[in-house]
Amino acid sequence: MSTVFFHPGSVPLLVPIEQVQPYENNANNGDVDVVRDSIEVNGFYGAVIAQRGSGTLIAGHTRYEALLSLGAEQIPVIWVQTSDVQAARMRLVDNRSTRMGRDDPSLLLAELQEILEADNDLLLAGTGYLETDLDEIRALLEEPLDFDDEEFAKQRSHHVCVCPQCGWSSDKRE
Repeated sequence: MSTVFFHPGSVPLLVPIEQVQPYENNANNGDVDVVRDSIEVNGFYGAVIAQRGSGTLIAGHTRYEALLSLGAEQIPVIWVQTSDVQAARMRLVDNRSTRMGRDDPSLLLAELQEILEADNDLLLAGTGYLETDLDEIRALLEEPLDFDDEEFAKQRSHHVCVCPQCGWSSDKRE
């Protein structure tokens, strides 16, 4: 059993891990290994969401499994008083909204490179990325934008995107 570091903001929410259990029909299967690695490097921050009364997880199944794999005896929980139907809605949108998001490859690459430059000992440990992912991101940035990428870039009004192929540029006024 390893010791898990819980960030101070999570400590007041700690309960024995036996007080919660995963929803048995959870359709999402997260990468427990990536989350476990992140917890080992970065500590546990935040909390899982569970239904008050039943203790059934609404959000945080993968973090729960990662903590179990580390031998944790406690877990930070935000308790929600809700019906089973509302809990299902919350669980589904939590999983779905994550999949609907997109990375801005330019910002992602910059942040990963910043981490590499700042910490040569850990490299990208605890990020879920490998150094080989950097090459894939760089290659993606060299491809021309398709319509969906252009629309996404326009929505990111706090920075300017320039297509290296056609020269299209977003700016703060669009």
